[in-house]
Amino acid sequence: MCIIVYLADRFDLSELMALGCDGTPTSTGAKGGIICIIESRLGRSLHWFVCQFHGNELPLQHLFQNLDGRTTGPETFSRSIGLLLQKSETFPLIKYKHIKIEVDLLSFDVKDLSTDQRYLLEIYHAVVNSVSPIELAN
Repeated sequence: MCIIVYLADRFDLSELMALGCDGTPTSTGAKGGIICIIESRLGRSLHWFVCQFHGNELPLQHLFQNLDGRTTGPETFSRSIGLLLQKSETFPLIKYKHIKIEVDLLSFDVKDLSTDQRYLLEIYHAVVNSVSPIELAN
């Protein structure tokens, strides 16, 4: 197995305590995921640091496909919701009813957020405060 040889050539595997990877089945599958295979070869468990991008993205993707059908390409939609999303930045901002939420989301440092996470936080604040800065639409 190439990955074991690669790791063994560069690290003392007896000191290996954790592995990081994306959350796809290739990495995390219970029978054929690379982490399980490495654990099996080492004869012990490791701590898994798994990116949750796929855990966040895939449920939304499946919901979207159920509502709007499959995409016709990596960035191409064929039905009503998807086609509207492609030009969503051109729509005017609309008035909406304030949603009262009493959850404190600022128990973290905003500087630690990715660009996408910061954008989502800005959207959250716009919805909660009923104020949408024009640059948020862009």
